Amino acid sequence: MSLLEIRNITKRFGGVLALNDISFNVEEGETKGVIGPNGAGKTTLFNTISGIYRSDKGQIIFRGQRIENLDSHRICSLGIARTFQLSRFYRGMSVLEHVMVGYHSRMKTGVLEAWVGSRRLKREEMTAREKASQALRVTGLEGSATKLATALSAPEQRALELAQALVVEPRLIILDEPAAGLSTQERKTLVELILTIRQQGKAILLVEHDMGVVMPVSDEVVVLNFGKIIAQGTGIQIQQDRNVVVAYLGGD
Repeated sequence: MSLLEIRNITKRFGGVLALNDISFNVEEGETKGVIGPNGAGKTTLFNTISGIYRSDKGQIIFRGQRIENLDSHRICSLGIARTFQLSRFYRGMSVLEHVMVGYHSRMKTGVLEAWVGSRRLKREEMTAREKASQALRVTGLEGSATKLATALSAPEQRALELAQALVVEPRLIILDEPAAGLSTQERKTLVELILTIRQQGKAILLVEHDMGVVMPVSDEVVVLNFGKIIAQGTGIQIQQDRNVVVAYLGGD
């Protein structure tokens, strides 16, 4: 059984067919890249997997459980975390506090217990701090824990997003264009970070335009165009696929 199974997913927005009968699997510990021209349906696919959109047809199965009709917070609690194209940080909150907030989805303390400051709340807050610090070490941000998140550089903010995803201890991390806005050297650093996360046994589903990011980290690549899969295979197979060349370049 695959970790994630996408079966015949279809999504419409009015008369626009954004996803047309999409099917593929993600295995435990695998990194799968998803590429395609602008408007191919990549982000729509990610939003459908993570519960932001509901599919019109098909099944999404994670660890043997259908999730296509679940809300985003429930999907996260099952072990799927994701990042977004645009960084979203709160003013006045430190790097460590941002990551701790991410862990709160795992906490079980109720409103009344939080109000009276129960022992369980204190234990869970301590655990959240420990887990957040661990995620910052993995992403290389342990030295910036007390800094304001809004004061970080662009590559540091990308690393912080990854720390926020890691802190919930997911089985699958969905990365939506993590290299956007980064320089060539910063993208190389990002590749190293993704490979570090992969070594922890996490499965990764990656949307990215930069082939210099996708190819070094991906076991397989899925290519979308106009909401359909036009190719799927290893990086070498994809680079040699004529349908992919036509989709990106408009000719041979």
